[in-house]
Amino acid sequence: MRQFKNYALWLGFFVCCMFSKDVVGQRAHKKSRPLVETDNTLWVQYNPLTWMEPEIPISATFLYKKNRHFSFALDAGFFVAKQNYNINDGGYSPYSGYKFKPEVKYFFGKYKRVATQGMYISLQGLIKKTIDKKEDWLTSNGQPSFSQFVNYKEQKVVYGLNFLFGNEFYLGTKGRWMLDLFAGLGFRTKSFTAKNLPQGFSINYNGNNGFREFINLYENGTYPSLQFGMKFGYRIQGCK
Repeated sequence: MRQFKNYALWLGFFVCCMFSKDVVGQRAHKKSRPLVETDNTLWVQYNPLTWMEPEIPISATFLYKKNRHFSFALDAGFFVAKQNYNINDGGYSPYSGYKFKPEVKYFFGKYKRVATQGMYISLQGLIKKTIDKKEDWLTSNGQPSFSQFVNYKEQKVVYGLNFLFGNEFYLGTKGRWMLDLFAGLGFRTKSFTAKNLPQGFSINYNGNNGFREFINLYENGTYPSLQFGMKFGYRIQGCK
């Protein structure tokens, strides 16, 4: 419950920022010559809040702005074992894996492509697969039962869908940099599978905690997903 309250506080902060016109100096833009962005621009973005996730990937987002109203993005990430990776560390520290988040954005066009693209709604998908190395004492399913120290791999597959609301701002006067603030809700389906187990051994990931433990990392099932964050972007193609 305490962790959920922390998420709620962060969400409230981001919602307030999204509606603030002074976050990145919008008043300064209004006093200066307005920026106008052409169609078909390509951006690369990074979310510094990925460190808050239980599994921290090396990731970046590639954003293609088709026109005034539509943008398409793909967040791609890869999980690699840390240099001092130890299967006895506990928790879930992926040894390998990947994640992809395709997204389509619709902008309301309030600012008419000056100073910022403004507020948007988006639909974001999620595909994630990770593999973690494990070792533990497991009990055989057969009779008579006995315990054995087993090295195995744990595979986690996640599918999700999120509905987001956000706001994009240009940083500076040349429109090269951008800040994207977003928040939303969705759901995700998690599936765990134990690999390389000896014959007669299995692990049950179907718990009975239900909604009360929706952030539990080690249960199969479908859970609600609270999304919020920020992305800093840099325009790598297209001119204003």
